[in-house]
Order: sequence, then structure tokens, then C-alpha cells
Amino acid sequence: MDKQQSFRNGAMEKQKSFKGIMEKQKNFRIVMERQMSFGGGERKRGKDSPGKRGDSLLHLATRAGNLGKVKEIFQKFKGKGMKDLLCQQNQEGETALYVAAKNGNSLVISEFLKYLDLKTASIMANNGYDALHVAARQDSNVLERILFTVLSILKSESFSRNCLVAAGVTFCVALHVCLSPEELGLFIMEGIFNESFIVCPKFAFADVVEKISFKGNLIDELSKFSSLSRLCLVWVILTTVSRTVLYIGFVVSNDNFGSVMDSGDSRKSIKMILYDAILLELCSFCENPIDSHFSFHALAVMQICLQQVKTSMVNKNGSVDVNYDPISEDMGTRLLQVVWNNLEDPLSQTVKQVHLIFYLFSGIQASLP
Repeated sequence: MDKQQSFRNGAMEKQKSFKGIMEKQKNFRIVMERQMSFGGGERKRGKDSPGKRGDSLLHLATRAGNLGKVKEIFQKFKGKGMKDLLCQQNQEGETALYVAAKNGNSLVISEFLKYLDLKTASIMANNGYDALHVAARQDSNVLERILFTVLSILKSESFSRNCLVAAGVTFCVALHVCLSPEELGLFIMEGIFNESFIVCPKFAFADVVEKISFKGNLIDELSKFSSLSRLCLVWVILTTVSRTVLYIGFVVSNDNFGSVMDSGDSRKSIKMILYDAILLELCSFCENPIDSHFSFHALAVMQICLQQVKTSMVNKNGSVDVNYDPISEDMGTRLLQVVWNNLEDPLSQTVKQVHLIFYLFSGIQASLP
């Protein structure tokens, strides 16, 4: 009996041992299959795989040129999380806008333009380029299509203020891509603010316009902007263009023949974008608003402008080799009149705005010699 029991125990031990070996072989086979599958998957995906790039759903829809899906995603995030969505980058640092510009899909790009802001448009990928720079590198026609779309938005009266601002941001970024800072300043002063008879020995205005990737009459297109579009563009210039450009002192001939002598020559004057273009136009907007809401927005931009002016006074920016009066007596009178005209406005926000403007103007006047 003891021998039989021992035999049974031995047989059972061998069976257990055999089962253990089989389990180990099975597990080993499963591990090997997974490794082979994983390795094969990596080889199949390669560098261009969306999974390897870390693309979001918006990246994927944009890369595929699926306008319907792009619109669907935007609708889902509209009013909530839109900024984070547009700023999201894949592993190569590309935003979805970057992908759209790289692929050159003008319809998809047009949809993006409705939601853009400066931060989104300026995000650089790992290669050091932002969306519009890569569009220009890929194909100048892509940049031209972007400008065409942006100008179409700015000429229309069917878009909201935020959309017009986004289009203005894109327009300014496109100009940055095409022009040097000095060329940009000249284009803004003469092309946007219509300042004639600027004396620029380095380059002609026509040559500057020629460098911009737009085949139509760009200056004529700019003249077709609505008042609100124009105000939004002024706001964008004020907040996105570098102060170095805003403070360039342009020599303007007053005799219409381009004669320039020394700094005491009465036939020339010095003008800057901030003081002699933006501030001047904002005064006109505030003096002749198309409605109460436009008046509020114009005053809001005026406040930003005066803040820039105050900063320039503190930092002593601007032309130092000529006798330049940044805010003339006439301009000061106009600003005070704007404040007075809006002190009893029905909109409390407008009243608060003019109080801020008066405070800034008082500080500026105190800093003048």
C-alpha cells in the first residue's frame, strides 16, 4: 500500500512538473508573439504615423484635409477650450494650423482664421518656424491664398469683432514673414495709413509692396475695409507690431518734391506710426463713431494706444536727433474733447474707459518737458 501511494504521488508530481513546463512554453510563446507584433507595428507605422507624431484629432482632420471634421471639432470646442485646442502641439511641435499651412489647404486654413489669435499664429514648431513662415517656404501661393482669405474677411461686414481681429493678426504675421522691420514700418505708414511723400533712401515703397505675396492691388484692397475692420486692424498693429517699428521716425517731405535738408528744414517733418498714424486715426474714430458699441471699442483701443505712448515717454523711445513733438497742443485738445463728449455716455463701460484715458493723458502730459 505504501508503495502504491508513493507511486501515485510520484506520478502526480511528474504531471505537475510537465504542466509547469507547458505553461512556461506557452507564456514564452505569447511573449515572443507580442514582441514580434510590437516590432512589426513599429516598422509599419514609421515616422509619418499619426500615433508616433502625437497628433490630436484636429491635427488628423487637418492633415487629411477634412474640412467637415475640422468644422465639427471647432463647433464642439467653441466657447470652451478653443484656445487650448489651437495651441496644442504634437511631438514635432506642430500646431494644427501649422499642419494646415504645411499642406496648403486654403479651405481648412480659412476655417482656422475665424478663431486665430496672435499666440496661436506665432507658435513655432521644433524646427523654429511658425505656420505662416512654413507656408511661405512651402509655396508662395499658399501665403497668397492666406492673404486673399484674410482680406476677404476684413472687407466683409458679416464677421464678428473677434473674427476680424484674428484676420488682422494673420495679416500682420504675413507681413512679418515677407518684410524686414523697416520695410514693415514703411508699408504700415504709407500703405495702411496713407502717409504720402515719405523720403526713404534705402528702398522704394513700390519695391516693398512687391515683396508681399499678393498678386492683386493690395493697397486698393485695404481701402475697402469697413470702419470696424479698420479699427480691429489698428488694434492689431498696436499690439502685435514691435515697438521698434512703431517708433521709427520717418522723414516726410512737406513740399511734395521729396526735398530734405538739415533737421531745421521747414520743408520736412518727422512722423511716427504710433503718434502720427495710430493716435490720429483713433481720434477720428472716437470723434465720429458709427454707433455706441463702436465708440466703446474705439475708446478701448485708444486706452491701449495711450498706454503705449506713456511707456514710450518713460523709455524715451523715438527720434532723438530732431525736435519732435509727440503730442501736439492740437492733439491734446482733441483728446480732452473726446473725454468730455463721453463722460455722460449711457454705457457705464464707456464712462470708465474715458476716465482711464483721462488718467493716462494726464500722466503723459506730466512727463512732457
